[in-house]
Amino acid sequence: MSEVRYLRFIKTKAEEIYIVRLEPGEKIPETLIRLADSEKTQFLIFYGLGGFRRAKIGFFKEASGYEIVEIRSGENRAVEVASIIGSVIWNGEKYHPHIHVVLGLTYSGDVRETYSYAGHLIEAEIYPLMELFVTKVSGIDIDALKDLMPHRFR
Repeated sequence: MSEVRYLRFIKTKAEEIYIVRLEPGEKIPETLIRLADSEKTQFLIFYGLGGFRRAKIGFFKEASGYEIVEIRSGENRAVEVASIIGSVIWNGEKYHPHIHVVLGLTYSGDVRETYSYAGHLIEAEIYPLMELFVTKVSGIDIDALKDLMPHRFR
């Protein structure tokens, strides 16, 4: 059995859970930032599923930041969101979302093609809907969180 040599964590509490339905045309991450702001929380975590009309996702490249790819659905179709997961943190000045997605898309032509994408969600527009399960985290020490995840406070 291998030994855990380096483990850093913060223990906190889940305060409330919100079940959220997003409608066509609503935007991510803006909607999550509005929820965090309206609830005056420092930290939300969430997961969900649904669909997008369009999405921009990023693939991390250490030297240059993110390579951005835009994905669009056809008319009356959706980019399927198999999974959306992330958090929204108050960094002392503004809310900072960190969101990852797994997306599926089909193209019909002479041969039906199916594609899957996974990456860092930059922005998206909901279609036809999205279900989110959001947990408001309370009692978190923001200074400890800054120490644990300094990249989220830059």
